[in-house]
Amino acid sequence: MEAGRKFPAIPNRAIVVLALSAVFAVFGVSPAGAVPRAYKWAETTQPDRVDVLLTEYLGAVRAHPKDYDLACRTAQLAFYAWRLEKKDVAKKLRMAKLMTQLGKTATELRPDGAEGWHWYGAGLGTIGLTQGVLNSLQLVPEIKRAFERSIELNPNYLEGSALLQLARLYTMVPGFPISIGDHKKALELLNEALTRSKGNQSLHHMYIADVLWAAGKEEEALKHLKMVNVPVENEIQYFVYEVSKDKAAEMEALIRSDARRDPFYDVIGDFQPGLVR
Repeated sequence: MEAGRKFPAIPNRAIVVLALSAVFAVFGVSPAGAVPRAYKWAETTQPDRVDVLLTEYLGAVRAHPKDYDLACRTAQLAFYAWRLEKKDVAKKLRMAKLMTQLGKTATELRPDGAEGWHWYGAGLGTIGLTQGVLNSLQLVPEIKRAFERSIELNPNYLEGSALLQLARLYTMVPGFPISIGDHKKALELLNEALTRSKGNQSLHHMYIADVLWAAGKEEEALKHLKMVNVPVENEIQYFVYEVSKDKAAEMEALIRSDARRDPFYDVIGDFQPGLVR
């Protein structure tokens, strides 16, 4: 991390409140939300249940606009909703923008919180994946800054997720002179994330397998895909494994068929992100 780096100013609080109010209107959220109820991990992989939970949590965010942890928790639910949606691109984009807004709000509430910067970067990244990588290159500097800030503050958050997602940015975008794409840098970050997660995160192995596949190292890639089925110890690990195991099987089948990796192959989605939407 470069010494003295300046990060972008967060928009005025009134602007953030207005933006969230528009989101609440879309979801039909009342001004006063009750404290969100506890839920089971299995609910996170059921689209209808996630929509209900997200509405409840958004109501709570509106009732408690200064609750940093609640904003981050709701952003995580928005990610679940984004990942579970397989057909409706408009809904995916709404979820990505919601994640971004909640993350941005969190960074204003606590500028030194790694969680908020992580979800802000994740939201911007999912906007890019949803509307098309080649149509979203203008977002790359802001995504990079958000994840670097999160890493600076706490590189261990969610088993090194900011490292993982920054690596994904280097994997997905074109290289110089168009953008910052760099598979070597991506692999370095992925290996650091894997170390911090102690190997106990499915997505780490899948991202590494994808970069190795792109480099023509198919046997090494297959070894990492065999390690996707890791012990589940928390909610995010459970969700990631449940929504990724079919994708891991798809990747393995493609590699074994000697298929050439598409430069925009998306490990965490079901749309072709290289296309301009």
